[in-house]
Amino acid sequence: MDKLALNFLQKNLLSPLKESDLIRSLNKLNEIFTVKRDRLSEYPYDRELVSAYTSLYLPTNVRKFSFVMEQLNSEVKEDLSRYSFIDMGTGPGTFVLGYLDSELKGEGNAIYGIDQSPVMLEQADKMVKACYPGRQIHWQRDVPLHEREKCFLLWGNGINETGLDYCLDVIDQLIPQYFLLIEPGTKESFIQTLQLRQKLFERGYNNLYPCLGAQESCPMEGEEKNWCHQVLKTTHDPSVERLCQLVKLDRRSMPLIAHLYTRSSLSKSEVPGKKLRLIRLLQETKHSLECEVCFPGEERGLELGRVQIPKRGLSKGDVKSLKKLSWGSALQVEIEKVLGPGYFRVQWIPQN
Repeated sequence: MDKLALNFLQKNLLSPLKESDLIRSLNKLNEIFTVKRDRLSEYPYDRELVSAYTSLYLPTNVRKFSFVMEQLNSEVKEDLSRYSFIDMGTGPGTFVLGYLDSELKGEGNAIYGIDQSPVMLEQADKMVKACYPGRQIHWQRDVPLHEREKCFLLWGNGINETGLDYCLDVIDQLIPQYFLLIEPGTKESFIQTLQLRQKLFERGYNNLYPCLGAQESCPMEGEEKNWCHQVLKTTHDPSVERLCQLVKLDRRSMPLIAHLYTRSSLSKSEVPGKKLRLIRLLQETKHSLECEVCFPGEERGLELGRVQIPKRGLSKGDVKSLKKLSWGSALQVEIEKVLGPGYFRVQWIPQN
């Protein structure tokens, strides 16, 4: 969002911070997020730490919502727009802002930002009013049960803090038509996500992203060194980029785990036919790029494989775009040759 340059954010913080104080607070937050996680429940009530969090994590995390929306076809996004939007653990309003900045912003939809911290809700209200004056948002601590079966529920960076049972309890209370999970891209979050994935399948949900419409077991389940996650490759306002450099945090390449589920049956247009899911770029040679991918197998469920994408026939711009592609994006390809079990040479079809 263009409005989320650092100078704009600083005008709308609860506690305006000098650069030296901002860096100190961000370093303190990083310590809480990594080695002092027993203090995770404390920082949302500290006005200075909430302001520091908003300065860096709001303008960078908000792009995670738009990334997921970019993976969906127009029919799914049109249907999503019909439902009220509930952002659980909204913090400073990060994904409420993502929703308002997206193609989904149906003017008649009710929008809720739910958080237990009144400090976070105060910061969220101030930030959204600055960005979207006049747009009504319901900031509250309680789950809006009157939206049962009529909502699009987003759970952002919450399971690793509140636990899986609480998340499932809210889902059972609301029975959302759509449920979007956005979590840190860690091995621990992946294990929790797999558990949630199975529980949602048992409740009749289908996976829209990233599992290509499948309800089969994840081919990475049980792997020690690998786990399924996305990596969003992006850029930010120069002022935010500078702040990232000062606190030595890479926010241009952001690991995350994002899953979108629906209670609806999937139409054929929602289940990609010849699309593969990019897991990661493995290597680049003089003549090709090799990627690990996930795809629906012919005889069984989801499978892991490798594809070799020759550079011949691709422009320099295409090669550059392919290398910059976020992990978790769909790859539209035509298979040229089977090189071995689960190993294909393919022609990449760039998507506009």
